[in-house]
Amino acid sequence: MTGPRFAARCAFLRMTLDSKQMGTVVNLCQHIVRDGRDCVGPFLDDTETHCGLWEEKPGVRPVAAPVTLPAPGRLR
Repeated sequence: MTGPRFAARCAFLRMTLDSKQMGTVVNLCQHIVRDGRDCVGPFLDDTETHCGLWEEKPGVRPVAAPVTLPAPGRLR
């Protein structure tokens, strides 16, 4: 693992349209253990997944470290 474990960067994630609800996107897990069931997520900014099956998607670029800016009026 080279960076944070974000669900959106999992090798087993498959995003597809839901056949039951027009225009709804579903996140499915294609791992052999969870084959076709919903991904455990979460799909929130800066929140890592707790899924024990997570593997990094091949070829993804590393996530940049967050930039912390000084508070206004406190420039050095």
